[in-house]
Amino acid sequence: MGRNIEIPLQRGDEVLIIDTDDLGVDSSENDTILNILTNEKVPMHLYIEFAKEFHRLGISDYVQKALEMGAERGAAEFLRDNDYVKILTTLTLHYTESASLLTKSDQSSLRSQLISKATEYLNKADAIDPRNLWTAVSKGTFYLANNRVADALKVFAYALELDPTNVSALLGLGAAQSRSQDFKSALKTYQKVLTLYPTMQPDPRLAIGICYYRLHMAAEARAAFSRATELNPSNADALALLARLEWNQARSEGNATVLEEAVEKVKRAFEVDRKNSSVLNLVGEGLFFKGLFDQVEIVSKASIAHTDSNSVKAEAYGLMAKALHSQGKHKEALDMYLKAATLNPASLTYQYGLGQMHIFAGEHQKALDCFEKVLAKEPDNVEAIKKVASVCSEHPKLIEKSLLYFGKLQSLIKKFKGEEEKNDKESIGLFPDPVMQVELARIYEGINPAIALKGYLNAQSVLEASGIKDSLEILSNIGVLYHRDAQKPSDFETAKSYYERALAAADSYDDSHPERADLRTTVLYNLARLQEQTGQGPTAAEKYASILEKHPSYYDCYLRLAAMAPNFEVARTQIRKGLIVDRKSTLLMMGASFFEDTSNKQHLRDARKSFEEVLQKADKHDHYALCNIGNIYLVIARFDPPQKETHVKKALEFFDKAVRVDNKNVFGAAGVGICLAELKQFEQAREVFTQVLEGVTHMPSISISLAHVLVELGQTKLAISHYERVLKKSLDQNAYVLQCLARVHYIVAKSEKDPSAMLRSLDCLQRALRIEPSRWALHYDLALVKQQYAQIMNDQPSDKRTVEGLQKALEGLHASRRIFDGLGTKSSQSSLGYDIKQARERASYCKDVQRSTEKRIHESTVLERERTERLRAIREAQQKVETAEQEAVRLAREKEEREREEIERKRRELMKKVQEENERQRELAKREEDEEAERPKKRKKQEAVSDASEPEGDDDASGEGEKKEKRKRIRFDFYLLDPFALTSSSFDFRKRKEKKSKGEDGEGSRSQADDDDAEEAAARVGRPSNLSRAVIDSDEDE
Repeated sequence: MGRNIEIPLQRGDEVLIIDTDDLGVDSSENDTILNILTNEKVPMHLYIEFAKEFHRLGISDYVQKALEMGAERGAAEFLRDNDYVKILTTLTLHYTESASLLTKSDQSSLRSQLISKATEYLNKADAIDPRNLWTAVSKGTFYLANNRVADALKVFAYALELDPTNVSALLGLGAAQSRSQDFKSALKTYQKVLTLYPTMQPDPRLAIGICYYRLHMAAEARAAFSRATELNPSNADALALLARLEWNQARSEGNATVLEEAVEKVKRAFEVDRKNSSVLNLVGEGLFFKGLFDQVEIVSKASIAHTDSNSVKAEAYGLMAKALHSQGKHKEALDMYLKAATLNPASLTYQYGLGQMHIFAGEHQKALDCFEKVLAKEPDNVEAIKKVASVCSEHPKLIEKSLLYFGKLQSLIKKFKGEEEKNDKESIGLFPDPVMQVELARIYEGINPAIALKGYLNAQSVLEASGIKDSLEILSNIGVLYHRDAQKPSDFETAKSYYERALAAADSYDDSHPERADLRTTVLYNLARLQEQTGQGPTAAEKYASILEKHPSYYDCYLRLAAMAPNFEVARTQIRKGLIVDRKSTLLMMGASFFEDTSNKQHLRDARKSFEEVLQKADKHDHYALCNIGNIYLVIARFDPPQKETHVKKALEFFDKAVRVDNKNVFGAAGVGICLAELKQFEQAREVFTQVLEGVTHMPSISISLAHVLVELGQTKLAISHYERVLKKSLDQNAYVLQCLARVHYIVAKSEKDPSAMLRSLDCLQRALRIEPSRWALHYDLALVKQQYAQIMNDQPSDKRTVEGLQKALEGLHASRRIFDGLGTKSSQSSLGYDIKQARERASYCKDVQRSTEKRIHESTVLERERTERLRAIREAQQKVETAEQEAVRLAREKEEREREEIERKRRELMKKVQEENERQRELAKREEDEEAERPKKRKKQEAVSDASEPEGDDDASGEGEKKEKRKRIRFDFYLLDPFALTSSSFDFRKRKEKKSKGEDGEGSRSQADDDDAEEAAARVGRPSNLSRAVIDSDEDE
């Protein structure tokens, strides 16, 4: 509802009354009113009043014009009042909001202009009054709009210091806190707003609920939104937010009841406000899940038209992008995702969708950038990791990065399943998800085919375990890998079984899958190729013909039928059928057929013309044509010896160009090596072939060429190892390689005079002849080796040649002569592979060698007979010596045995004597102990008799009388006797006994004996006896 605004005029007290309802009807009147404000120099607040009314009426141009005219007048009059500052800050907010609405890339210039304007007015306001509340609020809003969140927080905090209840400052602070993800602080700020202004609109409870939701407090958020709807049932935003909560809950829980409640709230919100963009987005999401994609686009456009919020617009663009994506409109979806991501760059959903659209557009680097933005915030996002791994697998330079992400994905899946991560080789290349397993296996096809095959087999087993029918693509890939790397017949059979299963799977699809029919044709062609390789030519030809009936442009079938043709004319007829389909490929095949047809030298010229036409009219960098022209010049060089070097250098130019065009061209590099070898630059040739072998290990021709070069360099051992490796890896024996190997052994035998090497050469030639018995050159080589073997045996020292070996050489020499005689009778032909004249000369030379061999046999027979006699004599002499030595050893052993028996006998006798002596000593000791026990009693009796017969006190007489005899008590401590320890100590013991018995005959002699015994006993106290190891003690009687 309009109002009247009074404009004071400078003439007296007159005023001009303006009815605001009349504003906007006539733009000239609006301009007139604004000019009156300036001319009459009205108070500055009137500019703000008219700007409010223009804003109420939706006339945004005049809002800006009114404020700018007020700002110009204030600047002209150098005003510094509060109303002028309000005009400046309002202009700042106006330009800031206008700039924030410009999000398109082509509007960046205009947006910069608006920001510059806002900055200009803000600086003017700040220069007039930096402590002004509205200056601080506008500055904070400006900072927030330009993502200077930290500065905005400081400025809004300062504004609240000036006025703690200012709602604009509080709302700005809450927005800045939310932008900085500090939802806890933002919640407190919005709660303060609600406390100060409980009836404020829009309802601060909505912001409070959003903060609760961000803090994962869904129940509190629901309560806030519900309270808002209770206070205002027509609050569409509250209904929309509450519906969004219930919608998310229903999707996560699968609760249909909650989903119905959410839908009801969306309906109510839509009835309340059909232009509410949040509600329209919810409606669009519901339509999306119903598959009504056209209506989603209509609703989303309406949502965008009725909102200024970038996040709401981003949501609407995201809905449109998903709808377009689902309809396969990838280009339009890309534009929508791009708009959504631009408006809301923090949304990972839009970045992920944008990355998917870039993949469809073939913009892989842009897709990687999008997915890496997602992974920067969510490093464990499985879907994003899958996409990155898949995209990187498309580029050879990013294969390692792809494998890194696949490894990370495997670790995450094991982590989610609670499995322990193991670094075992068996798990390399395996993935639980069949789709990603196929991606991973496809990567390993070029790195490690064995791991790729294991991956495809794992994908097939996962599908079978899930009950899903056979996958045509996986079965075909398994068959191709078995077929391509087949080493034995069973591998071909396995490949065939998978091809047949793939064909059966293709037959199970209906006609609505044309791509399946194309793949079936490819599988059928691969099966025909396998049958061709395994010798089933007619069956393979039937399959090629059946493919051409349905697909006449399947050019490869013409080429295969040409390759299987019985002669070159028929082959060229088949090739010409493909001229309409692919002239370049036809010319290349035609040139190859002429090159391989050696029946006429003119064919080399025809082959070169075909290849040169490809280079001149189709592709001047075709490496196949370049390599074949190089090969042609090499062949010409062999036919033209005088100009050989010139032709080889010309061939080298073409091979070198082929390598420069494609540095991975193995055939071009091999041609360079061959040319260098033909030019006698063997060291350089060896380096070239070695480098090629480092990159390609499954090409026998490269190993053979390297072996040829090594032979020329004199490195025969290495050459032999290369030839043998080629033979070992070949399914069938190659007569040419066997012939080359025989040549190396022949060279070694000739240089080292080694008969065993010549025999190895002979064995190789015999094996080659079993493969190609009609090659006369092999017969010539065989005869030559037999002849040279006899010559080498003749040249051996007499001690190294044997009659048996010479006899064998003579037999071979007879065979050699017969072969040379036969070869010498052949008619002169260039295809024989040998010189007839030399064959005749060799046959004649066999006679000389035969005479020499027979002579050597006679000499060797005599020498061997003499040697045998000498050996027999030496052997007899040695036998006699050995017999004598054995006899001496036997006698010595018998003597030693007799001595051992004699010692043992003496030992037993001595043991017996010792035992007897010990027993006797025990009896003697026992008897003495018994005597010792009786002696005290006799002594007492004698003393009693003596006391009775002699006078009392006659000491001298008694002293001179018979002295008391010292008696000895011998104590034996028996230990284990040593039977060999008999010494003189036992005899000393007996002597002492004899002395003692003699001393008892007279008093003087006894005294002397006692003294001697005392001295001897003193000397032997505590000494162990050698006889019994007893300790002999001498104790005085008590």
